[in-house]
Amino acid sequence: YLMALLLLAITYLAASTLGAPEQVSLNYGSLPSEMVAMWTTVNADSSSTFCEFGTAPDNLDNVVVATRSSYYMASSNYTSPIIFKAVMTGLTAGNKIYYYRVGSPSLGYSNVFSFKSNPGFGASVTPVTFHLLGDVGQTENSISTLEQIVEVESSLTTFSGGIVSMGDLSYANGNQPLWDSFGNMRQFAASQIPMFSITGNHEWFDSKNYDFTAFQQRFDYPLVNGKKELYYSFNVGLAHWVMVSGYCQEMHTVVTQPCLSADSEQMNVCDESFLIVL
Repeated sequence: YLMALLLLAITYLAASTLGAPEQVSLNYGSLPSEMVAMWTTVNADSSSTFCEFGTAPDNLDNVVVATRSSYYMASSNYTSPIIFKAVMTGLTAGNKIYYYRVGSPSLGYSNVFSFKSNPGFGASVTPVTFHLLGDVGQTENSISTLEQIVEVESSLTTFSGGIVSMGDLSYANGNQPLWDSFGNMRQFAASQIPMFSITGNHEWFDSKNYDFTAFQQRFDYPLVNGKKELYYSFNVGLAHWVMVSGYCQEMHTVVTQPCLSADSEQMNVCDESFLIVL
């Protein structure tokens, strides 16, 4: 366990020194034609940072300018790396293969990664395989689990719906740099397989005032009424997923609401749709 964390720390420091992108991850956008990429750098300048993507690794002819943010945790005197976000649009749904890289000319680019586009939603998008996991942590078993997910993903004969996590992610428990080592640990899987997650108890007591700061800053997910909540929903295949944190004050009413967001209206297009509450 300690050796695994040491190797992650060495990798993190090496990348940080160069200012290269790290902690690269994906999740589905608000439309089946979108994919969201997020990454971090420790060093940053005033120049623009980009996500370049296309249908071939040597033809990344689409370019998106990334937005940037960071956060400060006074309780631990911790300032996060610069967190970048870029939304790739105009993708063809149906698990089509795309390639991308992130970074900038001044600070360098990541390797070229690949991903499968959103499979889409409806009766024609079946069967779909989802990778479910929880309590990932940062151990040799964590790495082994992610390796198995990547292996299964590469051999799928069904549509892929990405990774769905039940929370308890980094096990930082207030030690904020562990979020950075966690982001680097999961990159080899998260940079190619989109992941949605919800919070668990380890995210709840991660900050002094229990506000889920690290999770909300580092993970992108659909907005509810224009803002991030501790619940949200999304559609993939025949499944309408409702993600609800156990620490959400509205938990008992959220699961009974007929509509969480605009995507739930798509449930009406197919009587065979599944409603899955996590």
